[in-house]
Amino acid sequence: MCLLYYSMRDLKKEVFKAIYLNSRNQIIDTEDLFEGTLEGIPIRPREIVESVIKHNAAAVIFVHNHPSGDPTPSKSDTRFTRDLVFMGNIIEVKVLDHIIIGGNKYFSFADEGLIAKYEDNFLNLKIKGVFDSGAGHQRYLRKVSTLHTN
Repeated sequence: MCLLYYSMRDLKKEVFKAIYLNSRNQIIDTEDLFEGTLEGIPIRPREIVESVIKHNAAAVIFVHNHPSGDPTPSKSDTRFTRDLVFMGNIIEVKVLDHIIIGGNKYFSFADEGLIAKYEDNFLNLKIKGVFDSGAGHQRYLRKVSTLHTN
């Protein structure tokens, strides 16, 4: 973390990195995925998925910097991190953290309990989908059974 922190804290533009890990949480590779400007960074989720799969990663940590020096996540950072966790669940790759580095500080979504919260949100959506489809399926079966009795 220290090397990453020192290499990113003074950058003049935003850089979004991925740290790919194997099933024992050992680093496979690190990669700069996107570079932006002082004020933002264009991120393409499809390229993230492709890169995670290409590296055959079991887990991933995302890191980006805020050149302003303030590591507080923006609303966009928060929504995007939630989406990364959801994406990870879908492709069966664990998102361990998303760290934002700014000035002499950093913000960790995992340390703040947000990665676990997003995991729970995804699980709740998945469960809701199962129950919703189950209820719909039950209504369908009832309807079909009435057709056979007539």
